[in-house]
Amino acid sequence: MRKHFIIILSILAVVQIEKVFGQRNVNISGTVKDSVSKMPIGFATITLVSDNSDSSSRKTLADESGHFLFSNINTNTSYSLKITAVGYTSTKMQLPSIISAASKDIFAGEVLLHPIANQLHEVVVNTASRNPVRQEADRITYDLSADPESNALSLLDMLRKVPLITIDAGDKILLKGSSEFKILINGKPSALVVKNPSDLFKSIPASTIQKIEVITIPPAKYDAEGLVGILNIITRKKEGQGYNGSISTAYNSVLGPSINFNGTAKQGKWGISGYLGYSDVISETTGYGYNNLIFNVPGALSPRGSGTIGSGGTLIFLSDLVQQGNKSFKGANQYGSADISYDVDSLNLITLSLQYYGGNFVQGNYLLSNEVDQNNNLLQSYILNNNGGSAYTNSDLSFNLQHGFRGNKEKLFTASYKYSIQDYGQRTDAAYNQTFNYDYPNNKQYDNSGTAEHTIQLDYVFPLRHLSVESGLKAIVRNNFSGFSTDNLNSISGQYIPDTSMSNNFNYHQNVFSAYNTYKWMYNSLQVNAGLRLEHTSNNTAAISGINGVNNAYNNLIPSFSLLKTFSNSNSLSIGFTNRILRPAIWQLNPFTDKSNPLEVSKGNPALQPVIRHSFEMNYTYSSKGTITAGLSYGFSNNSIEHVSSITNDTVTLITYQNIGSNKSAGFTLNTSYPFFKDLTVNLNALSNYVWLAGYYNGTQYRNQGLQGHISFSAGYNFKGGYHAGADLQYETRYILLQGKDNNYYYLSISGSKEILKKKAVLSFYISNPFTRFRKMDYLTNTTDFNLYNYDNIYSRRINISFRYKFGKLKGMISSSQHSIQNDDIGEKSNH
Repeated sequence: MRKHFIIILSILAVVQIEKVFGQRNVNISGTVKDSVSKMPIGFATITLVSDNSDSSSRKTLADESGHFLFSNINTNTSYSLKITAVGYTSTKMQLPSIISAASKDIFAGEVLLHPIANQLHEVVVNTASRNPVRQEADRITYDLSADPESNALSLLDMLRKVPLITIDAGDKILLKGSSEFKILINGKPSALVVKNPSDLFKSIPASTIQKIEVITIPPAKYDAEGLVGILNIITRKKEGQGYNGSISTAYNSVLGPSINFNGTAKQGKWGISGYLGYSDVISETTGYGYNNLIFNVPGALSPRGSGTIGSGGTLIFLSDLVQQGNKSFKGANQYGSADISYDVDSLNLITLSLQYYGGNFVQGNYLLSNEVDQNNNLLQSYILNNNGGSAYTNSDLSFNLQHGFRGNKEKLFTASYKYSIQDYGQRTDAAYNQTFNYDYPNNKQYDNSGTAEHTIQLDYVFPLRHLSVESGLKAIVRNNFSGFSTDNLNSISGQYIPDTSMSNNFNYHQNVFSAYNTYKWMYNSLQVNAGLRLEHTSNNTAAISGINGVNNAYNNLIPSFSLLKTFSNSNSLSIGFTNRILRPAIWQLNPFTDKSNPLEVSKGNPALQPVIRHSFEMNYTYSSKGTITAGLSYGFSNNSIEHVSSITNDTVTLITYQNIGSNKSAGFTLNTSYPFFKDLTVNLNALSNYVWLAGYYNGTQYRNQGLQGHISFSAGYNFKGGYHAGADLQYETRYILLQGKDNNYYYLSISGSKEILKKKAVLSFYISNPFTRFRKMDYLTNTTDFNLYNYDNIYSRRINISFRYKFGKLKGMISSSQHSIQNDDIGEKSNH
């Protein structure tokens, strides 16, 4: 009996050993894509179902590139995958049996999801019913392929639909009501958007853009610059062997003609993609004005030097300065970009990127200036004719070497180098006539400024079971430069004589060294992003006559955290926080004094210090037939750079920049999209911010606070036969400034498009603000010494007609480096 018991135990042990050691674990991976556009679908929910029990064994989320991975899966059964994503029909696919112990890791391939549509007509998916807005853990993405109006609008006009983005009356791009953010092209800084991205985006067809990302909690792999976030523009890149491209041409009643070429080609291991564009801005002539009520200026001279005024702070009316005139503007832009790739082998990739943006402009100003006292007696007057021009070039050259690893194709090492040069020059020629009690010489001013920088970066990506780790090192060596001069006309000799007090050279050297670590953890319906970035910055200003030098260094540790929890196919919640840095740019540091209007001069401040901003946010998304996304945010900084004005001792208004105080804001955002009918979709995009500003300037404390924001409605309707019509209505409140407020405005646009030539071409038009030819941009500045009101009239009504033609065919894939240099550590220029 004992012998039989031992035999039975031995048999059971062998069976158990066979069960344990015969079992083998494998990895299952794949990529989720849109069945129409073939573009990746980020953050889809993938459920791994055991066929034996027909129950969910595991869940995970795809990353932003649509890739998913299940690790250490038991081979003793077979499985199927269920894939769901907001705005798409769910699908289920059977995986091949993996019972064999010899089974290898399984790649499920490209899993295609179909956009939700009520009916298919001629194999055309009704993309109007698919919400283009998607909330992710650290960003909001707007998918232009889901918006038919992208065939008719420019990129700038399409940005009006993107949550958290507004375009002000002067076509300035704002994120959360602020201009302090970074713009990237395909995840990289670009020479195309350094100077004035609005001008470029006016001439780029939205049809060349795949999607727009608003990154509000940037991961630690990005430079810490951009106080309120990052705007990332992802261009379309047709991939594969052969060639593919499109050519677009347009005429705008205000901006003039433009042409844009976008193409991709692949032959063997070589691939190239890029675009070229040109726009010719026709001559514009608009009016502008300026009204300055000047009060008590203690210790200053009264107007035109007739004696001292001021009595210990008593408010005394001095004068009313009224200026009116008109200005003309004409110019042209040229831009281009090329990305060249070479697949050395299956593990190594070399890429080269070239970018260029340049422009030349001619401008002329006519100004009538009168200053009167409290009894309306004329104190001084003159007529100023100020002609000039500007030219700028921005160029980038970057090189990337990417190396993969045989044991894990997801593990990557990338080494990158980039050289950037930005050069901006301006000139003015001022002539005065019909002067009364005013003696200021005719003059010519010149300024040439820019930045040259070298960047080296190393990135390493190491994916684990549920965790992806990224690390990197980076060094930026930057030289900001400015050379400026003023020549005054000698009335006796008739010659222009250099004014040494208004001539100088300015060099600002800055080095930024950084290291980062980021972690992305995905498990079932939860995604967590966390990271730290350490930056060391050193600044040095060369000794310049009359300007205090800057020689300092500082360290910043920047945390970043975001979490996305998906509760079901219909709702999700994300939270996050981060710190961001604003380093002053050359145009803010440049001490050049612009006297194109001698009674309202402006200059930079070489002593500006960087700004640290702390940001928190929470967003909730619900999706069913329609989608609603609502969010709360709060941010603050304690040494903000503010645009400030003061009256100098000769009653000239001086405009400059100062680190002067705190900037706090609490915001609420709302975005909804709802398909009322099969072919009609309506969108609402709203932002509300309450802002608190406080600081000291010239011994006076300023405080300002209030509610600001915008709201926009857009609707699109698809007709049979390839027709589409759309409309957009927008209102933006006045935005709060430390010493006043800027302008508010309304915006209305109507668009339409028609597919022709067997859907290879699109003919489109749009008209903006059809009922108003001009829009007044006005700014209010209130101080203890003066009340200033100035305005500019700009063309408001614009009619645009465009034509786009697609050609070529591609098969296969073209490669691009997954990591590259991203210099986003310098502030953007602000109009506020």
